Amino acid sequence: MRYLQKNMWKCHPGDFYLMILNINVTTYKRICFVFWVLLFSLSEFPAQASQGTLQFTGSVSNTTCNIYLESEGAVSGVVNLGRAGINAPSGDGVYFSLKPDLTSPGCSGLSAQNRIIMVWTGNFSHPLGFLAAQSGEASDAAVFILQDQRPYSSYIMRGSLSAFVDGETFLREGFIYYSSLLAGKLAGTFQAAAAYTVIYN
Repeated sequence: MRYLQKNMWKCHPGDFYLMILNINVTTYKRICFVFWVLLFSLSEFPAQASQGTLQFTGSVSNTTCNIYLESEGAVSGVVNLGRAGINAPSGDGVYFSLKPDLTSPGCSGLSAQNRIIMVWTGNFSHPLGFLAAQSGEASDAAVFILQDQRPYSSYIMRGSLSAFVDGETFLREGFIYYSSLLAGKLAGTFQAAAAYTVIYN
C-alpha cells in the first residue's frame, strides 16, 4: 500500500480505484502499462465526424373556406367610399368585412387553434404607403385601410400587408376593416383595387 501511495504520480489519477481494491504491486504495474499502451494507441487515430440521418415531417393543408365581402350590410364585391373634399383629411369612413361562407366544407375544419392570415396585394405606391388610385381623375387620392377588431388591429399599407385572427374569431365575424378615402389635390372619380389571399395555419 505504501508503494502505491508513493508512486501514484506515475500512473493515471484513476488508480485511486485500484488502491481501494487493495491489489498487489505487480498487478498494479501491469494495469498501468496496459493503460498507457491503450491511451497512446487511441491517440494515433484521428477523430471521426459523426454521421446521422434527420427525418423531416409536416403536412399540407387542403382547407378551402370561401370568403365573401359584406359592406354596409350588402354582399357585393365593391366598397363604396363615398365622397371626400379636396385636401380634406378623409371622407366618411366605411366598415366592411370579409367573412367565411360557413356552408363551404373547408370552414368546418377550423377551430380556435387555427391562425388565419389575410395577405393583401395591390398598388400601395402612394407616398403615405396606402392603396393608390388605379384609375380616375383623382389620381393622387388613396384608400386608408385598417383592420379594426379587438384584440387584432393592423394597418394595411406598404410594408404591412397582412392581418390575422384566430380560427374562432374568423368563423364568428371574419376580418373586419375600416376604410376611408384620403383626398389629394385633384378632383374627380377614383377607383382602386386590391386582392387578398387567405392562409390557414
